[in-house]
Amino acid sequence: MNNGKKRYWDMLKVHESVACVLYNTSRDVLIFVKQFRPGTQLKEDFIPYCAVFVYRALSTGSTTTSIEVEGQSVDWDKVSPNLGITLELCAGIVDETLNLNEIVKKEVLEECGYEIPSENFQRVTSYRTTGISGSKQTLFYAECTDQMKISEGGGLAEEGEFIDVVEMSIPQVRNLIQDEQVTRPATLLFGITWFLMNKV
Repeated sequence: MNNGKKRYWDMLKVHESVACVLYNTSRDVLIFVKQFRPGTQLKEDFIPYCAVFVYRALSTGSTTTSIEVEGQSVDWDKVSPNLGITLELCAGIVDETLNLNEIVKKEVLEECGYEIPSENFQRVTSYRTTGISGSKQTLFYAECTDQMKISEGGGLAEEGEFIDVVEMSIPQVRNLIQDEQVTRPATLLFGITWFLMNKV
């Protein structure tokens, strides 16, 4: 009940997650990941999409009568997958019994290729999404060196991860905050703002 009226809200229960602001001190760069989020099923045809891709596809004006999203028809063959590519912090879900430091360590190794001791991850803060899930994410900060890089990263192909590792200098990161041409989530903007305020 809300103000004497019965109301209904949608809710999606999802795993909690971790994210990491990763700074390579050898070359004075921040390390991010670029990826296209996993696909799903849509009217029996496999359409690889995430919310970012769908919203941006709907704005292209490409139409067809085959597949509809919220009453709008989209010709997926004419929509570039690049619309769904985002630049993000290295992150992952909390779906194991490991402590958060071990989980974020594992994600950094899988996605970015750096082997960093779990005790080197500094917990920054945690926060909750205000959308449909209300899930909690814990933000970490870690420094690494070129000597800690033991693989190319890229995520786990068996889990559908195809990740590009992106390095950006501090001047580039400053510009990224205002660069609306790059699709980047609020978590990344918060993470780099925290870094610029506390570590630079």
